[in-house]
Amino acid sequence: MEWAACTSRAYDIEQIGLRVERCLCQVRDALSALHQIQLLQWQSPAGHAYRAAVYERSLELQRAVGGLENARTAISLHALAASVSQVQVPFSLWPGDS
Repeated sequence: MEWAACTSRAYDIEQIGLRVERCLCQVRDALSALHQIQLLQWQSPAGHAYRAAVYERSLELQRAVGGLENARTAISLHALAASVSQVQVPFSLWPGDS
């Protein structure tokens, strides 16, 4: 594969990584908002039930953060591999060659 195509492929993969990063930021923002709700004082039984439901959603979002962080790492590694694996170095440029 030629260098320009490899660079384009790596760029496309990096763009996917940026999308995942934006999703990660949005999930963290949602978690922050849920945390604020959990800090409120709920006096009624319905309020306590609501707070428990919010807590359950926050646990789900925390798991999602872990998955998104793993995805972000994998995508970054894949982009790096795509940018270097297909580039062919002429043998004359290898160390020790004259």
